Amino acid sequence: MFEMILPLTHACLRAHPHAWDDGYLAFGAAPIDSAMRGKEAVFAFFGARHTFSTLSSHGDLELLLTERALKRIPIGSAHRALVGLIEQDLHMMSCRQVERHVLDDIASVFFQEMCTCEVYMNTQFPSDGRTVAQCSWTPVTRHTQDIFLCALNDACLGYWLYIDDE
Repeated sequence: MFEMILPLTHACLRAHPHAWDDGYLAFGAAPIDSAMRGKEAVFAFFGARHTFSTLSSHGDLELLLTERALKRIPIGSAHRALVGLIEQDLHMMSCRQVERHVLDDIASVFFQEMCTCEVYMNTQFPSDGRTVAQCSWTPVTRHTQDIFLCALNDACLGYWLYIDDE
């Protein structure tokens, strides 16, 4: 979907196709209406409901956003949060092993391409440096656990979604 948006992030993901072929991680990026900002832009793009495919093509995920589901997180925490989101998928949903530096590279490239951006999540990560999610403030899917991260700048929106029912 819209591979011309964030081409370096797409290239990082394509460089490790074995990592995403059995999980339920979703990633995408798309242009947005530059007149909107913040949560308004996120809701204008996704609406109350949005469906998209997983990287593994194992199925579609339905995103159910509410106003209280998303909280803005500091950009300084966003890299660690994205690495944690991807780690959760690989730990719970995939039998694949991916080295930590690869996950760091994916997060770094994603945020470099997003430049100056705002980041919103529905999940809290501990402040002690660990990357394991503590809890969702509000779920955004019909699954037992989900982690949604959305970054937006003046031109585009990039999103990641992890789900599990363990």
